[in-house]
Amino acid sequence: MSSGNSKFLEELRRIRRVSDMMVTAHASLKEKFALLSLFSDVSLFSCSLFLTVIVFADSNFLIKYFGNNYAFWIGIFSIVTFIFSFVARLLDWKVRAEQHRYAFETYMNLKFTASDLINKVEKDVHADVERFLERYYALTPTIIAIPERAFLQCKRRHVIKVFISKYLDDNPAVSILLLKIKIWIRDNFKAVK
Repeated sequence: MSSGNSKFLEELRRIRRVSDMMVTAHASLKEKFALLSLFSDVSLFSCSLFLTVIVFADSNFLIKYFGNNYAFWIGIFSIVTFIFSFVARLLDWKVRAEQHRYAFETYMNLKFTASDLINKVEKDVHADVERFLERYYALTPTIIAIPERAFLQCKRRHVIKVFISKYLDDNPAVSILLLKIKIWIRDNFKAVK
């Protein structure tokens, strides 16, 4: 192993490990925000459709189902729809989902590149490690961060995923749900030291 790149081997392994965890974290947040965005879009569309139908509804129909004060209820529903649309726009889950998708793809690429470079360094094949490290250090600050309140949950999800993946190598027929329950019981009810 050449001494030029071997000094970077531990840093490459750290980058691969961190990138692997970040892939899991950003994938999880991407799915969460995409689901919230879909829920928001469907809800807003449903509210808008409902209000549009009411506008064209016969007043006798509205009195029958909403009472004589149907205009009050329509007004309340319109205000709720407006507030909901404002909050959905303010939170902008679709943009956040896209940012986490980009981060997921970036960290996936970094993880695979780091793995490739580790293999090359270990086999003493030429690898431009310094260029990769420059790219890594320049790129990572531009990627959306994992929110502090979500970091531990994301790390937990990643560690469980890795454990289950390794466990499945030796026990391919195990029920993943039962394995998760077993891990949860093991980790939450063992004697506290």
